[in-house]
Amino acid sequence: MGRVSVTKIEAARRQLGTAIDLWFDERDPISIHTLIAAAYQVICDLLRHRGLPDFLYANPWIRPERRADYARAVRAPANFIKHADRDPKGELELNVEINDFHLLQCLMGLQQLGVTEITDTERAFWVRFSFEYPEVLDEGHPFTQMIHTDNFREIAAWSRPRFYEAFKVGAANHSAAGKMTLST
Repeated sequence: MGRVSVTKIEAARRQLGTAIDLWFDERDPISIHTLIAAAYQVICDLLRHRGLPDFLYANPWIRPERRADYARAVRAPANFIKHADRDPKGELELNVEINDFHLLQCLMGLQQLGVTEITDTERAFWVRFSFEYPEVLDEGHPFTQMIHTDNFREIAAWSRPRFYEAFKVGAANHSAAGKMTLST
């Protein structure tokens, strides 16, 4: 079968790429969450090693005395999925929208780590996120400026799989100006 050599960042990005592919295909949210959690743990560890803030688990905007509780709450779904030692008959109700925001946090963490070249898959997620949550990303964010379309509302209503396919076609044909056209 052979061997694969990978750095920590490459491993996290591969997990994220797979999670994003599954997310766009509207596949199992539990599997997506597990991949995101694994990638984010690596990203958080790398941020800590570089002395950079980790906004998901060690958010500096959370009161210091509440950070451990906050981190425990954020990690709870992933820990539930990975372990059965404490609650073998437990049940989890996962708000699947959390995957959207954890993916965003992962990509922001990669930026903090100095990753400047993003994959088309990562770019597709950023753009789709800005379509699904237009009130979240600042209008000046580069990914809100990347897509040119006169049909924002119609495209925002597309299913994730349809959007992803159109994005891949647009990415393959985008202009030198860096803008991509999506058409209905």
